[in-house]
Amino acid sequence: MLDIESNPYGAMCYGLSTTQMRTWINDFYTAYKARTGRDVLLYTTASWWNTCTGNWTGMAAKSPLWVAHWTSASAPAIPSGFPTWTVWQYTNNGAVSGVSGGVDRDQFNGSRERLLALANNT
Repeated sequence: MLDIESNPYGAMCYGLSTTQMRTWINDFYTAYKARTGRDVLLYTTASWWNTCTGNWTGMAAKSPLWVAHWTSASAPAIPSGFPTWTVWQYTNNGAVSGVSGGVDRDQFNGSRERLLALANNT
């Protein structure tokens, strides 16, 4: 997975222009795919993606989307170019039995068979 979101240590887009960011993401995808044979799952927010890639649509056909959108709405905001989400992180302050403190909570968009296909890259 490529976790790409706001830089907590500096410039939001890591000092890259939208063109440079698109190139970096595509280069990461190409290198990862060549080395592993697997697709890259992209973890991001709609706000970051739209700002830092300039509403780029170039990854939607290549990578499933894991979108972070902490809301009580029934669906997350989706970055430009992605028709839907595969995984939605809907909170960072959820509760899980046996775990103290807040935890991330996510929802998968599909059937068990689809989840297995994602895990097995089929």
